[in-house]
Amino acid sequence: MLKSSHRLLGTIVLTSMLLFATAARAVPTLQLDIIGGSYDAATQTVFSNGPTFSLVAYGTPGSQTAAQILGQMFYISAAFVPRMDRDLSFNAGSFEIDGAAIAATDANLSYGIPPGGDGKDLGAHGIYETYYHEVSFSFDAADTVTAYNTQDNAGGAMFDELGTDMFFKSWDFNVAGLGGYQLHFDLYNGNRSLFAPFSHDAESAFYNINPNSDPVPEPSTIVVFGIGVLGIRAIRRRRAV
Repeated sequence: MLKSSHRLLGTIVLTSMLLFATAARAVPTLQLDIIGGSYDAATQTVFSNGPTFSLVAYGTPGSQTAAQILGQMFYISAAFVPRMDRDLSFNAGSFEIDGAAIAATDANLSYGIPPGGDGKDLGAHGIYETYYHEVSFSFDAADTVTAYNTQDNAGGAMFDELGTDMFFKSWDFNVAGLGGYQLHFDLYNGNRSLFAPFSHDAESAFYNINPNSDPVPEPSTIVVFGIGVLGIRAIRRRRAV
């Protein structure tokens, strides 16, 4: 009886260890989250819940060591969706990153798919080609959190700075001045050999049709437009697969 109890206890402990190891492996090296946001299964994207939000990038040692992650540059692309053709008169107002205004014009943004020095790029995945703004950064060894999978626990519900499992970098965004478009965020390293999976990307919620008008449209307008955009995005992603 005692031996049976020991075997049962050993089985439980081993199963728990295997489940923990599987969960740890499930966390991608790179992923994005939006604090207070929510995950949309149809588009496999974390969406903000309003025009101001904190975007967070995560780097988790695994396929790369902590030293490798800390020793390279990474990039966030803020791409304009719905996807559009090149327009030399494009002007969609502006948005802010950490309080700095970014003019959303053809002269101030890049167009296409974020390029890499080795010829690699993100791939269209229903977003590109379009206008985009790119931000470079590196992770700081002092900024760490407990590891979690943003697809399973979106919105920063598991965000815990007492943890040391993965590195993070965050930015405060304000898209209240952006007219007619959302910002879609992708994360990748400098030579585009490492990407956040497309199931772990992020996007701002639709907010303002006309940046020169009162910023908040009627709730019914938001719902109707949001459903239409998400439907289009879902179709494009399926085609891109």
